[in-house]
Amino acid sequence: MENETTKKKLKAKLFENIDNSKIITLPLIIQKQILQILYEEEIKTDDFTKDNKIKNYFFVNWNWFKNSQILFNHFIPHVYSENINNKNYLIFLKKYFNNSNNNNNNNNNNNNNNNNNNNNNNNNNNNNNNNKFKLVHNDLIKTIIIDFFDINNKSINYMNNLKSLETVNVRCLYAYEYSFTNSIWVLTYLNKLNNKDLIINFKLNLGRFDPYEPTNLEHIEKEEFKFKTNEFEVEYDIEDDDTTYGFVYEMIKELNPKYLKIKSDRSTGLGASHLQQYHSISKLNQNYEIVEIINDYIPLKALYRFLQSPNLHTLKFDLQFHFLSSIYDNQIKNNIDCSFSVQEEEYSFKEIPPYSMSLWNQCLKLLSTNSTITNLLITHNSGGLNDEYDCNENFLYNENFFNDFMNSLANNKTIKTLILNFNNPYYDIEMKNILLINKSIASMLNQNTTLESIYIFLISGFKEISNLTKNTKCKITTIIK
Repeated sequence: MENETTKKKLKAKLFENIDNSKIITLPLIIQKQILQILYEEEIKTDDFTKDNKIKNYFFVNWNWFKNSQILFNHFIPHVYSENINNKNYLIFLKKYFNNSNNNNNNNNNNNNNNNNNNNNNNNNNNNNNNNKFKLVHNDLIKTIIIDFFDINNKSINYMNNLKSLETVNVRCLYAYEYSFTNSIWVLTYLNKLNNKDLIINFKLNLGRFDPYEPTNLEHIEKEEFKFKTNEFEVEYDIEDDDTTYGFVYEMIKELNPKYLKIKSDRSTGLGASHLQQYHSISKLNQNYEIVEIINDYIPLKALYRFLQSPNLHTLKFDLQFHFLSSIYDNQIKNNIDCSFSVQEEEYSFKEIPPYSMSLWNQCLKLLSTNSTITNLLITHNSGGLNDEYDCNENFLYNENFFNDFMNSLANNKTIKTLILNFNNPYYDIEMKNILLINKSIASMLNQNTTLESIYIFLISGFKEISNLTKNTKCKITTIIK
């Protein structure tokens, strides 16, 4: 809040006590602060093609140009690409960047086409003058974006010449002919980076570009990665016999990230995709600080391992509430009313693994006693691939399940922000469970003295939880979808 107030005060100085007959020059330090605020507000690094106001800041005066050049290289990642096809990126590169490949090509053309020293000198002088006014300066670049399959000796040499480089973001920039399946050891090229303090982060979309008949890469020997990775994000499509993502586990194991984000591509016409490696991935839990599993459920074995992560402070994941409820029902009447997706590979769609209740109880205990997690988001997931969620219209969540679940949250002493997304696609089913949901959450809030904020997502109207609980410390937000 103080930071926002400071920004407003600095911006206000532009308009204070202005006499139309005078030109007021602010101290350079204030100009720099104002310019930095403008950059922080205008620039969004995930939207490189946005035509924003930043280009206007370069033309105020020479001081603004030099400061803008520094800020531009600080906030805007430089895009390295050998064969990019995206038109929007090309337009962006032409507008703002002295692109690395263009530099190489220009140098080659100069060497090939200039036939005498005078011409070479003239061209070099012209290039120096032109470079003086380039927005991107190689000595100032802090962040570079590179496609996974552009990692090679050429790109490594280029990055080694960037004196201020701090972060390399590996992305999927365009469609290509290779597959990720046998390509993980391409990353060993990154061991050749001179600066061993560089952070190499990953944001990969695996399903969208996976070719039908991929071209094989050159054979690269397995080698331990000697670089640091903070963030690993991956988005995937349907996993089937032709497309498997077992290598995702191998990448996470070798990269050992602090921030892990795994997202299912639910746009596919075949239904939500499901990754089969969560249990194995959850065992690599020693370094995780943030784990986000988006649009996909995790099995209880994975939840058990994630809750044991010693450094984890933020956990977001999906559970199948109908599966958990069926565990309780199965113990009472040996009757399962609802299908659920495969929790473990060795069991069928309607079969509850015999250890499920014991494992769920262990998860509840860990959730209750966890001392590191401060931000928790749990979303109900109605199923994955091959699951049509065929619960009958009379399906009710087991009351003991909800009570146990909420009691574990009530006893936790570190969670400050809790998000519960019930996300039920069937209005009738949700309405049949609404009283139980209200009662259980209200009871949890009455017992919990640590929570500061709770967000509850439902698709149907229901009585405000705040009217049912005595808890006045926790800010309660209910969102009807």
